[in-house]
Amino acid sequence: MATKRICLLAILAGVISIWSESSVEAQVPRLRVAQRSHDVTIISRFGIPVRVGIFGYAKDATFRLDFDGGRSGPDVYTQELIAGERVVFVWDTARRPLLVAQVSIDSDGELELGPLYAAAASEPGAARDAAPKEGFGLPQLQIKPKN
Repeated sequence: MATKRICLLAILAGVISIWSESSVEAQVPRLRVAQRSHDVTIISRFGIPVRVGIFGYAKDATFRLDFDGGRSGPDVYTQELIAGERVVFVWDTARRPLLVAQVSIDSDGELELGPLYAAAASEPGAARDAAPKEGFGLPQLQIKPKN
């Protein structure tokens, strides 16, 4: 009889131990890393129809947009973009590249794209001088705070 009680107590102690461990696990919240995002207004100052691509490492960090050159109003579009380093690419309708640059999505604001930036990017040494030392080796565009 004493042996049965000892076995029963051992089984009961094992069940309580397993139950208490699982209840502790259930009480510990699972942490998720939140992805910050920012509202960025993209402004095309090219004055012609262009396609803008903003490319990041993850699929949800990639965005494409067609502007019509101002035929239906100003070429302005606001998009929520995930924070991080991106490459901005602009093509004309003949699929020729007009601008390739780096941008850090780190705040809400305006991202202006236009011939001024494209000309600066095409000058010899401009990419080397404009890019941060640890960057992609591309000209760096900045997000300007909204007025």
